[in-house]
Amino acid sequence: SEQLAAGPSRPVLDPADPRTQLREGVKAALQALPGEFDFPHTVGGVNATDLFSLNSFLGSGIELEVVRTLNALRTIWDPHSKWSNFRFERSSQAFPDVRLVNRGTEGDPIALGIELKGWWMLAKEGVPSLRYYVSAEACTDWDLVCCVPWHLSSAVSGEAVVAEPWIESAKYAALWRD
Repeated sequence: SEQLAAGPSRPVLDPADPRTQLREGVKAALQALPGEFDFPHTVGGVNATDLFSLNSFLGSGIELEVVRTLNALRTIWDPHSKWSNFRFERSSQAFPDVRLVNRGTEGDPIALGIELKGWWMLAKEGVPSLRYYVSAEACTDWDLVCCVPWHLSSAVSGEAVVAEPWIESAKYAALWRD
């Protein structure tokens, strides 16, 4: 009951496990997203009170940009080419949204996954709820949840701009939510 009062614990990752180093590299590459994000679609003519509804539209753009960015920044998450048979792919409408998939013939088919959530920085909620419903049992210890805050370049119109993402263990976030 002391553990319950203190909240859940993050998974303890074995530093010798190659996925632990991979996960840290992926987190570092995700931090580079604001400088790499390229979603050249101008938004205009939307009432300010309806801008939150762009989250669905921008969600797919964020997923595509995260995949593109992570694959372009391979030297950050795979500096020694230990994961050369793997590449990030979008997995629309499934958990997780982005998966590091083995395109070789041997080994595990998925090394880790990232559940992505977009959050409009001017949202009334003040703190993102994430709409995160995944069971902790569906997550591996290496899976991540990543909340990508966004805004429009001219407040209520313009191009989407993303800020530094919040990244956490997917399993820990699910346990904390429960």
